[in-house]
Amino acid sequence: MEILKDLALTNRSVLKKAVSAFKNNLLIFLLAIPYMALTMVAGSVAAMMGFLGGILIFVVEAAIISDYLHIIHQVITRRKFDVDDFKNGFTVHFRKVYMVLFVVWVANYGASLLLSPILNAMGLGFVLVAIYFFAFVILNPLPEMIYQKYFSEADTFVKTVEFTRENAISWLVPNALIFALLFAVRALIDSALLPLGLGWLNLLVLSVVSAGLISFGMIYRGYLFDVLYKTTRRKRLFTETMYRN
Repeated sequence: MEILKDLALTNRSVLKKAVSAFKNNLLIFLLAIPYMALTMVAGSVAAMMGFLGGILIFVVEAAIISDYLHIIHQVITRRKFDVDDFKNGFTVHFRKVYMVLFVVWVANYGASLLLSPILNAMGLGFVLVAIYFFAFVILNPLPEMIYQKYFSEADTFVKTVEFTRENAISWLVPNALIFALLFAVRALIDSALLPLGLGWLNLLVLSVVSAGLISFGMIYRGYLFDVLYKTTRRKRLFTETMYRN
């Protein structure tokens, strides 16, 4: 019963903050345009660079993620972002994002190279899927841990696992619900645009809409992470009781 009460009270407050912050930062929809342009330019250049092209793509992806996380952080802490945040954000979290992406890539490559052939030969391919799913769940708050906390790369992974273990229900249930809702909205928009046959314009509109929906989800996650990291369920319920009394 306490779990349900805490979920209701915490997410009611988080939702209110997320909606308010999102309404004040509708320009966040437009982030998809420069990010898409950077990705396409990098892809074109990388195609002419052979092996080095892969490194270029990796660097550009890390820079874009760094910029996006910095902007989300500004929306959460300052309730706004500006052009300077966009220009400066590519380097703010770059090193940590790059190293985290590299570790994830190495782990994925190792699993594909070593585990996958063995498990498939034994008819246990589902085990690898289960491992990937478990990793996705346990490391789910990794983006928030990167931009809200200042741990080393190694400690970022450790602290993320600890956070998920301590807040599994309080974190995963709201995340599942909010992203299921956003996915449903995205599907409705997709079905409405598809019959229009606008070609590349469809892609552009859907990319912009998707950027907005994902950003709302990320803002929501940011506020939720902040609350859960700083408090315990007992403290949140106690504070609510004291406030009401």
